[in-house]
Amino acid sequence: MPGHSRYISLLIIFCSSLFADPAPHFQSVVTELSRDLPFILRCWTHRYLDPIEQHSEFPLRMEGEVPIILVHGYLHDISGWMKFRDSLQKAELGPVYVPRLTHSSGDIRYSSEEIASVINYVLRETGKDQVVLIGHSMGGIVASYCAQHYADEGTVKAVITIGTPLQGTRLANLGFGKASRQMSYNSPFLKSLTAQMNYNPKTEYFCLGSTKDEAVKPYRNAFYKKPDDLVHFRLYDNVGHQSFLYDDDVINEVILMIHTLDNRRGGDHSEMLVWFRKPFG
Repeated sequence: MPGHSRYISLLIIFCSSLFADPAPHFQSVVTELSRDLPFILRCWTHRYLDPIEQHSEFPLRMEGEVPIILVHGYLHDISGWMKFRDSLQKAELGPVYVPRLTHSSGDIRYSSEEIASVINYVLRETGKDQVVLIGHSMGGIVASYCAQHYADEGTVKAVITIGTPLQGTRLANLGFGKASRQMSYNSPFLKSLTAQMNYNPKTEYFCLGSTKDEAVKPYRNAFYKKPDDLVHFRLYDNVGHQSFLYDDDVINEVILMIHTLDNRRGGDHSEMLVWFRKPFG
């Protein structure tokens, strides 16, 4: 899909969320979307106005203890990760890879296989034995499915999902392609995946969601089980779907997560992160 069409389609899907929830939620969804529009336009600016070297899928620097792979979402591309990548590198994390999914609207399993291939390439290139996967929106599903099904055992140190509809979203019904059906609310695909994440996890999962995420409805579906049962989760009440990629608090918390993972002694899982939980009403 040409670049312009990709962003126009994404904007249409977001605008369609105005009608995803009936009144009295209409006004709140309008507010959420209006808050997020500047960040959608900011991604567009990165896509077309940034220097070409900023759009490299490969690291801008090779320093860092654990390679990080950033996985973009549905109908998106790597341009949304520009601030995130720069911030991770300034924190001396990485090296940071930003692969492009060939068909982000197609079968999520195919995209997950692509990421598995990227993992193998990164491990060969860096000489490391593990990576951290960070996925925004559908990218979190791709990363999770990859960790559960395609990545070699032990090679994924952790998966961090950001604004990811792990239990589906009603908004997916307005999309197209197989990925949109797989992301639909209570889809068999996601039920199977979250069951595996719950009962046979192949890595650690960290989930970030927001009550103001206009693309993940209901917002509780950003978590693969009831949030009160999760050790690693963060619920925001002021972050929109696209603004996750630009919010300083979100970026700094992800940096803290990765530092904590890096500093564990011998993979000691008793050294858990301290999370600030917001109770669900």
